[in-house]
Amino acid sequence: MVSARPRYQDDIVANGEASKIRGPTINDVLKEVVDWLYTQLKKPSHPSCGIPTAINCLATLLKEPVVRSSFVRADGLLIPLITPASTQQSNQLLYETCLCVWLLSYCEPVIEYLATSRALPRLVDVVKSSTKEKVSSSNALYPNSAL
Repeated sequence: MVSARPRYQDDIVANGEASKIRGPTINDVLKEVVDWLYTQLKKPSHPSCGIPTAINCLATLLKEPVVRSSFVRADGLLIPLITPASTQQSNQLLYETCLCVWLLSYCEPVIEYLATSRALPRLVDVVKSSTKEKVSSSNALYPNSAL
């Protein structure tokens, strides 16, 4: 499908005219997505899908430093989700939540918060009580390593 809209490159329209229209940057878009995910964690729009969807998206997006710094304001929203799991769905949610916490630990302001919050004791409890290798194994935190 071919779009009828002119293509922009370096503020020049395809026909050579200068453009005065600036669209949002990728960082602007990512910030909006992170804001929406933050809202879903605080007050999910769907009772059973809101939080798992937000965590799943964050597990992917937090690989980007700009997203980590945008999400720092979450102030422990993930910590209550770190509890021993009893079902397949909660195991997946727990795995992705732990992955999010690990990815956030690459952001300096989060390190101090994690050290002083209940996050570390909760993570230890999860590892002690989990029967799923996906959650308790060191491979869960380092999926591409040969540990």
